[in-house]
Parts: sequence; structure tokens; C-alpha cells
Amino acid sequence: MAYNANELERLRNLVKELEEREVKLEGELLEYYGLKEQESDILELQKQLKIKSVEIDMLNITINTLQAEKQKLQEEVFHGTTARKDLEAARSKIKELQRQMQLEANQTKAQLLLLKQHVTGLQEKEEEAFKRDSDVDKKLKLVKELEVEVMELKRKNKELQHEKRELVIKLDTAESKIAKLSNMTEVNFNS
Repeated sequence: MAYNANELERLRNLVKELEEREVKLEGELLEYYGLKEQESDILELQKQLKIKSVEIDMLNITINTLQAEKQKLQEEVFHGTTARKDLEAARSKIKELQRQMQLEANQTKAQLLLLKQHVTGLQEKEEEAFKRDSDVDKKLKLVKELEVEVMELKRKNKELQHEKRELVIKLDTAESKIAKLSNMTEVNFNS
């Protein structure tokens, strides 16, 4: 009789243990199904990561191109500054020649004609320099606009880098969790 009671108790404990194991396995199975759903999320994260990487590469190319264009424009502006100095020199020269014309008004017509031709040539240089000066101002404005655009692209690039880092962290976390749960599942199934 005592034997039957012990056997019954042992069987009850065994049933309880099997029920607990069944509940545990059901929980792990649900978690496994959850991981299956996460796989699609991970694929989406990987897809987003690739897209962001391509966007970052394109932005870097754009930034490099704009910086090269900015450098070129800055060089043109430098040359334009030299032209502006030439313009000032030409203006001073014209004023001096005009003063001399006043002083030498009584000289021969031939000399006066030569002076007028000289003044005309200088005035043409002044007009040409003025056109260059106008171009320089336009290029300066364009350089400033490009600098603003470069700053905006750099800001966007930083935002994309930040998003990329967050996606990488999420991806690493999800993959780590999958690996951990997969190992746990294999251990439980093998036991």
C-alpha cells in the first residue's frame, strides 16, 4: 500500500514536472514565433540601412563636388579682386589724364587727338573691368549660396549618420537576441 502511495506521488510529481515543462516549451515556442516575425523587421532594417548608406554616399559625392566648385569660384573671385584693383588704378589714371588734358588744352590738335584716343582706351578698360567686377559680385553671391547648401548637406549627412548608427544598434540587438534565443531553444529541444 505504501508502495502504491509512493508510486502515485512519484507519478503526480512527474505529471507536474511534465506540465511545467510543457508550459515552458509553449512559452519558448511563442517566443520562437515572435523571432520569426522579427526576422522580417530585421530584413526591413537591413534594407533601410542600405538605403541610408547609399544616400550618405551620394551626399558625400555632392558635398565634394560643391566644395570643388566653391574652390574654383574662390579662385575666380581672387582674380576678380585683382581686376578690381586694376579698375581703381585705371580710374585714377583717367582722372590724371583728364587733368592733364585741361592743362594741355592749348597744345596741338594732334596731341589732343592722341590723348583722347588714350582716354578712350582706358575708358574701355574701365567698362571691361566694371563688367568683371559685376561678375565677381555674382560669383561671391553664388559662393555664399553654395556655402549655405554645403552646410545644409553636412547637417543632413550628420542626421543620416545618426540614423545609420541607430539602425546598426537595433540590428545588432535584434541579431543578438535571435542568436541567444535560438541557442536556448536548441538546448531545450536537445534535452
